[in-house]
Amino acid sequence: MSVHSIAVRLPAKIRGRSINYRVAICGSLLALIALAAFLSPLVQPYDPQDLTAGLPLSPPSPQHWFGVDDFGRDQFSRILDGARISLSVSGTVAAVSMLIGIPFGLFLGYRRGRLDFVFGRLLDVVFAFPGLLLALVLATALGPGLTTATIAMCIIFTPVAIRFVRGVVASESVNDYVVAARIVGASPVRIAFRHLLPNIKAQLLVIATLIMSFAVLTEAALSFLGVGAQPPSASWGRMLTDSRSYLTTQPFLALIPALAIAVLVLLLNTLGDGLRDRLDSDSKNINQGVTAV
Repeated sequence: MSVHSIAVRLPAKIRGRSINYRVAICGSLLALIALAAFLSPLVQPYDPQDLTAGLPLSPPSPQHWFGVDDFGRDQFSRILDGARISLSVSGTVAAVSMLIGIPFGLFLGYRRGRLDFVFGRLLDVVFAFPGLLLALVLATALGPGLTTATIAMCIIFTPVAIRFVRGVVASESVNDYVVAARIVGASPVRIAFRHLLPNIKAQLLVIATLIMSFAVLTEAALSFLGVGAQPPSASWGRMLTDSRSYLTTQPFLALIPALAIAVLVLLLNTLGDGLRDRLDSDSKNINQGVTAV
C-alpha cells in the first residue's frame, strides 16, 4: 500500500460506530420540513395568495390550523411557502459560500505566506462591520428583493467560509499524513484536494449548517426591514412585518412565523452541534488508531 493511500484511507477506516441521536433526530426533522416545503403546492390546503381562504383575522381552527391573516390568506399555507423560501435562500447562501470558500481556504491555509497575511487583513476589515448591518447596506444598495438579499448574504458569508476553511486546513496540514505526502513528492494541488479535503469534510459540513442557520435569521431580518422579500411574498420575516399592527389583538399572526424561524434555526444549530460532537469522537478514534499503528 502506498503512502498516498495510507494518508487518505487511515482516517476513513478508523471511525466511531456510535449513533448521535441529535444528528439523527434533527436531520430527520429537517428532511421532513424540506420535503413539506418543496412539495408545498401539493400539500397546501389553500393557495398562499388566496384572499378568500377564510374570514380575515380568524384564529386557529380545524379549517385553518394557523389562523387567517388580515387579508384572508391561510397562515398554514403561507408558513409552508415561507419554509421553502427560507430553505432555498439559506441553502443557496451556504452552497455559494462553501464553493468559493473551500478553494480559497485550501490555498491560503496550505500555502500561507505573504498572500495569506494580506488576505487575512482584508478579511479583518470585512469582519469589523456587523454582518447584519453590512447585509442591510448591500441589499439596500442593490435594491430591495429576495434575489438581491441572497446576493448580499453570499457576499458577507463567503469570507466566513474562507476563514473557517483556512483555519482548519492550517491546523490539519501539520499532520503526519500531509507531511508524508509532501515527502514523497505530491503536488500542492494533490495534497489539498486528495488528502486534506477528504479529511476535513466533516468540519465543512458543520460550518455549512451554521451558515444556513445564520442565513435563515439574516433573510428574515432583511425581509422584516423591507429590503428582502417583497409583498405578497410569504417570507417569515415579511409575515412578521405584516403582523405588527395586531400584536395585542391577534398575537398568533406574529407568534407562528416567529416560532417557525426559531424551530428551523434551532434544528440547524443542534444538527451542527451534533456533527461537531461526532467529529470530536471520530478524531479521538482516529488518534487512538494512529497511535496503535
